[in-house]
Amino acid sequence: MANCHTCGERMANDQSGSSCSLCLAKMINYAQGEYHDENDPAVQRFKKAAAEYQSPKSTPQGGCALLFAVMTFPAFLAAAGIGIENFLG
Repeated sequence: MANCHTCGERMANDQSGSSCSLCLAKMINYAQGEYHDENDPAVQRFKKAAAEYQSPKSTPQGGCALLFAVMTFPAFLAAAGIGIENFLG
């Protein structure tokens, strides 16, 4: 038997996911405004997950620019080679 990661209740082994059906139902009802128990572990877990999902993630812009430069360099060399060939040939 597995335990629910939200409330700790036992659940069947074949149940996929980390939360039991009751906790999932509470989370869905809270999101729809139909459940109002702020102290419920399912609601607290939902609020924490929602805050993590909505928090802005910073992306390294320098890494993207470097990757773009490395990826375009062979294309630049190929275009320069074609240009030189057309100029000389």
